[in-house]
Amino acid sequence: MTHPAILLPKRFNRIFCSFEHCSALRRFASAAHSKLVVGMFALLCLAPAALAGSKYGVIYRFPNETHGYWPRAVITDASGNIYGVTQLGGQFNEGVVYLLSPPTTKGQPWTRTVLHNFLRGTGGQLCSLVLDQAGNLYGTAYLEGTYGVVFELSPPSTPGGAWKETNIHTFASWDGWGPTGLVIDQSGTLYGTTYGGGRDCSGSGCGTVYKLTPPSSHQQEWKLTTLYFFKGVLGNGNGDGAEPLGLTLDSNGNLYGTTQGGGACTPEDGCGGTAFELKEAAKRQNGWVESVLYRFAPGSGELLSGVVLDKSGALYGATISSVYQLALQHGAWAVNTLTSGSYCYYNGLAINSSGSLYGTTVNCGKSDDGMLFKLSFVQGSWQQTQLHQFIDGSDGRLPYSPVTLGSDGAVYGTTLEGGEGQCLYSEPCGTVFRVLP
Repeated sequence: MTHPAILLPKRFNRIFCSFEHCSALRRFASAAHSKLVVGMFALLCLAPAALAGSKYGVIYRFPNETHGYWPRAVITDASGNIYGVTQLGGQFNEGVVYLLSPPTTKGQPWTRTVLHNFLRGTGGQLCSLVLDQAGNLYGTAYLEGTYGVVFELSPPSTPGGAWKETNIHTFASWDGWGPTGLVIDQSGTLYGTTYGGGRDCSGSGCGTVYKLTPPSSHQQEWKLTTLYFFKGVLGNGNGDGAEPLGLTLDSNGNLYGTTQGGGACTPEDGCGGTAFELKEAAKRQNGWVESVLYRFAPGSGELLSGVVLDKSGALYGATISSVYQLALQHGAWAVNTLTSGSYCYYNGLAINSSGSLYGTTVNCGKSDDGMLFKLSFVQGSWQQTQLHQFIDGSDGRLPYSPVTLGSDGAVYGTTLEGGEGQCLYSEPCGTVFRVLP
């Protein structure tokens, strides 16, 4: 029998953080009248199974809506703490920012602390966080009545105090709408993309790349600089891209990313999207220069994430049906497919210092509930190892967010559902997990 998730690809493949993709969660949550959606969740609700001998462990199971549900990707710090957000739930059902602290004694539970409950109308469609050297957290949200914001959460000056939330930029459409996830450099400068907005693209804009420079004093404000406005599709059917998905920053300060739209387009198959590079212009020039590294063929598989970068300069990313490598070959960028599967929903990737890749799928593997995998280059070829098969129970279900690598060498991630409790449609509320590869 075909899994119901495949029947709704445009809903499920958009559960990651750009304006369009995060808004799918809202549409998904408001679809209670849909018999298809309700039936899908009912079919997914099976009995839990045992995990004998698995290196996989659940760190936290969200127990109910007030604790938050539909968790996004997490980040870790050098002390092993985990920071994350939930798309929905919390005191006002606008999502929460939380901290998970490791136990001091092995085998004891992790400690969860709520850092911020977004007030009604001030949160929702939250993207994963970044952390600066002073312990401040940054993220993006799409607020009611706005085109999206970038926010800062500052730790309290005394232990046990409240974290302070500040909106450091509110978008106005001309400078973008629908901010996605962020990256941060050593100076504390933030870089990000907006899924739409900007200029020069049929009036509504095709998205932007921007940076936010921190103030030199508390009396000043953060400075937004738009580094690039995407132009979409040019008259010859090719273009620089549209609807950017996220960024990667290299050691030289260059930015790499993908766009879901634009690139090479045909009336029959639409647009394939692009992979791009942004470099700061030479000293005598102004601004940043965008280069299209690769235009994906129309109909080749919808891009689902940005890219990660290895030591050689190769890029790695994911589509609905594949994980790919982009590398220079004879002076031109070429795609090499590392693994594939029809409608697997490969999510964004993490890469370690040895060049091994980690990621999740939803529809591939022995179960449609998701799989955690590793891809390693061994003896001249890429080999895939299954690290965990989600089995529709307390271990979690539907790992739609990218994973992250901790300083302890473990892989951390979240599942949209599974665990325990009852949230939307009486389904379990999601989990945070850890696995030793």
